Amino acid sequence: MTTFTSPTGNISCYLAPVQGADPYARCDLAEQFWAEDEPEGGCSEGDWGGDGDGYGSVGVGGGDAQPLCVGDTIADPSAPKLPYGSSITLEPLTCTSVSDKVGMTCENSKTGHGFTVRKEKLERF
Repeated sequence: MTTFTSPTGNISCYLAPVQGADPYARCDLAEQFWAEDEPEGGCSEGDWGGDGDGYGSVGVGGGDAQPLCVGDTIADPSAPKLPYGSSITLEPLTCTSVSDKVGMTCENSKTGHGFTVRKEKLERF
């Protein structure tokens, strides 16, 4: 597993291999203001990170990018910072630290699915 953060430290991410499937990318935000509907079936109490008041979490593997129900964080203050304009790849996933205005983008090049996230906005594609 490879962990890294945005230059500001607000976005913490990892790329992890998954046996028999595409690798997985997850990013957690220490501070976020975007809101997403909780997944159908709900989350355990306190595990929904898409409500716009605190942390947020989003991930992508071989399918669609999704906000996540998580009871933990992947934030690691000792993780290296990924400079703006730089990318990290674990084929077919690539995460790019775009800029302070755009945030972090993670995309699966095989499926075209991914996300761009920053504290003000989550975009899934």
